[in-house]
Amino acid sequence: MKADRRSDSSYDGEVEEARVALKTDPKTLQQLSSSSDAVKAKRNKNGLASLENAIKQAKQEEVENSKKKNGKK
Repeated sequence: MKADRRSDSSYDGEVEEARVALKTDPKTLQQLSSSSDAVKAKRNKNGLASLENAIKQAKQEEVENSKKKNGKK
């Protein structure tokens, strides 16, 4: 059994490029592509929601800080 080269003291941590090929039918390839598109769309949606929440929170904090600064609660 070959040892993992990361555990080898000579491992320099250099990133290497790998190319992989696979054979599949068009239906499976389309399913993979559709799945990938769905994941990307969800990631974008979640990112936008997170951004909107951050903006709302920043605005709320600004209002609260302004009230405190003006002596109001």
